[in-house]
Amino acid sequence: MPEVVFYGSAVIATILVSNLGLLVVRRRIPSHAVQPSHEVGGYLFAALATLYAVLLGLIVVDAMTKYQEASHIVEQESNCVAQIFFLASELPTEKRQTIQNLCKQYVFLVVDKEWATMDKHHYCPEARSTALTMVKSVIGFKPVNDAENTVYGAMLNEISDFWSARRSRILRATHGLPGMEWFVILAGGGATIVFTYFFGTENLRVQIAMTSMVAFLISLNLVLLAMFGQPFHGEYRVAPDSFHGDMRIFDGDLTHAASAENAT
Repeated sequence: MPEVVFYGSAVIATILVSNLGLLVVRRRIPSHAVQPSHEVGGYLFAALATLYAVLLGLIVVDAMTKYQEASHIVEQESNCVAQIFFLASELPTEKRQTIQNLCKQYVFLVVDKEWATMDKHHYCPEARSTALTMVKSVIGFKPVNDAENTVYGAMLNEISDFWSARRSRILRATHGLPGMEWFVILAGGGATIVFTYFFGTENLRVQIAMTSMVAFLISLNLVLLAMFGQPFHGEYRVAPDSFHGDMRIFDGDLTHAASAENAT
């Protein structure tokens, strides 16, 4: 089932359940019985709704911020791999081929295997092993002249940033919102909707409309939280576009290098 259909169904179900609860309460407690408590209840509801709105807003904003950070981390990681690939072109032939092949293999594994694995809150051991081999290969290089020493220093910076970005990406992929946080959000939303049942109006249709709007807004925020709270899960997850860009760059560079070697 497409996620947009699932989320839409969840919003509609929330509205229907909220109104069903309203009808049950209204059958047991008529509107005229709760009207005398409207004044006091209004102050309490304002405090409850404000507290919940602030809490929910902060959590949703934090989730969207983390989603944007995850996108930036992916771009940073792919840029580091590309920089390492290009810097390796200044190394001796054997070392250059080793590092560039590792870069190409790593990007392929991330795109072809690890991205799908992250959707299940895991990482690809093969991609991690290739990343470690690439780190060891860069660190293990021994420069023999000033030019290689300059390149080596730049590669050390890039490989450090690369490993840091990878760790951050995997951490965000394997950890979502804590269960207790979801419990607080759902319990708060439920309490807010139930509180509206104790404000009776003579026209039941008007109260159903008001309860529907409250349930609609709360469920929409929960949908946003579900979509952005796990940046590498679902249909709207962060895409590996920058890694696809690396693959095109690597293929073009290697094709050019092969042509140059054949020409000589």
